[in-house]
Parts: sequence; structure tokens; C-alpha cells
Amino acid sequence: MTDICNVLESGHTAWGWTLEAPSDIAELKELVQTVIAQDKGISSANPHKLASYIDRDTVFVDLSRLSSVREHVVSDLVIGVESGITLSELGRLLKERGQFFAASDDMGKLADLLRLGDGGPFESGYGYLRSNVLGFEFFDSHGSLIKCGGRVVKNVTGYDTTKLLVGSSAFGLPAFAFLRLFALPQKT
Repeated sequence: MTDICNVLESGHTAWGWTLEAPSDIAELKELVQTVIAQDKGISSANPHKLASYIDRDTVFVDLSRLSSVREHVVSDLVIGVESGITLSELGRLLKERGQFFAASDDMGKLADLLRLGDGGPFESGYGYLRSNVLGFEFFDSHGSLIKCGGRVVKNVTGYDTTKLLVGSSAFGLPAFAFLRLFALPQKT
């Protein structure tokens, strides 16, 4: 593990913060289970933005290596991507196919978007982010990989837990999502 910092600002001592960058979902699962066994906190957020809120040893996870596209069904307007992909990279990939995901490119990584639940200015025209995330995989507080939803729009009988989990950073660490896409407008 890489030590992030011992002192945030002059006179303020940080807790034991470390940074990890897993290369795949299996490595992320092992990391999450290890961190939970050691009774530490875990977050995919930027540690410097959370400095005043963290009151225990925490492992920050850099998900940037988890940025692959598992599935892209162009005809169904659905893509399955790991949560470390940046929204600008996702936008570039989709633009090549004449599609886009309704979220601002400047919002960072998909994990941040899923954690915060704010789709930005596109929500007024394309629906809330919760409606555009069809399926979701995340690690819960016990280190288990939880899957909810799927890759199709009508896949739920009962309560759609995907809508509950998108935007609720306290429930877990996002790993993967199926996203609803839209055709790129011909003119703007």
C-alpha cells in the first residue's frame, strides 16, 4: 500500500491513509475483504476532498485501472462498463458509434457519478441518472459483490434496488454498471 500523507495541513495529523489501485475486479474484491477484516474504512473518493470527514484509518481505491468495456450492444443502446472509466473516455468511445451517455463529461469517473447520483444538466432532457443505470455491481460493507438490475430496461419484478443504490455512497464501492445510452443528435 502507498502512504498518501501523514500531515494534511500544518498541525493537522491525518489518520493512516493508503492508496490502492487494483487491476481487476478479483483484485478489488480481495482488497475490499482485506480492508474490512482490518476494520478500516474504504472509499473511491478523493482523499483531499474528504479530509475533514474522515476519522479513522482509510484505504482509498483508485479505480482508474478498472475501466474496460465488458459489453456494448449498439442496437439496444446499452453498454456495460467498469466503474473506473472516466466519463470523457466513455463519451469518446460512444461518439465513435453515434451514441452518448446522458451525463456531463467533466464529472470525473463513472464511480464518482454512481456514488453521487447527480447526472448534471442532462437530467432535464434524458431522465435522472437512476433511470439511466440499468444494472449495477458494488461491494457492500461485508466485502460481498452485490449485483442488482441487468442490461435490459424491463428486468425487475418488485423493488428496483439499482435506483436505491445509485447516489447512495454509504452502501458500497461501485464496480460495474450497465448504462442506458441515447442516439447522438444529428444537430445541436
